[in-house]
Amino acid sequence: MATVVGLSARYTNFLVHPLPPGPEVCQVCRGPAKGGYPTCWPCREAGRLLGTGVADAVVPVSLALKGEQYANELCWQHG
Repeated sequence: MATVVGLSARYTNFLVHPLPPGPEVCQVCRGPAKGGYPTCWPCREAGRLLGTGVADAVVPVSLALKGEQYANELCWQHG
């Protein structure tokens, strides 16, 4: 059976840690949020469209920065 460590080993050299809690950090996904907003736009829209609390149990693994290797891997795998 595959493990998280086994599946993620090839990505460890370019995974980007989620942001620590604080200002301009989404309270749901720990990605960047505009100043003055508690959540980022995608999490805010998910809550608006699907109802509050729909994504209150997000466990961030890594940020997938546009144009960076992990984002490319995700697009290649699922795009």
